[in-house]
Amino acid sequence: MKNAILKLEGSPQLIGGVETGGDYLRFHTRTDMTPEELRRLTDGQIEMDGKSERVLLESAQSTRRDGYTIELTLRRFAPSA
Repeated sequence: MKNAILKLEGSPQLIGGVETGGDYLRFHTRTDMTPEELRRLTDGQIEMDGKSERVLLESAQSTRRDGYTIELTLRRFAPSA
C-alpha cells in the first residue's frame, strides 16, 4: 500500500493509503465525512509517488464500526495501457 493524498472537488484533502490495480484504485482513509456525503462528490486529483492524476469516485463505504474508516474505489481518467 502506498501513501497518497486525495482532493475530491468540494471536499477537504484526505490522506491515506492506496492500492493500485489497473484502472482502479482503492483508497483507505479516516474522515468524519460519511460515505453518503462522499458519494455526492464526483471527481478530483490523487497524488502518489510524486505524481498527480485525475480520478472519478466510483464508490464509498465504511470499513469499521466506528464509521470513520472509509474505503473509496476510484477510477483513473487516463486508463493504463
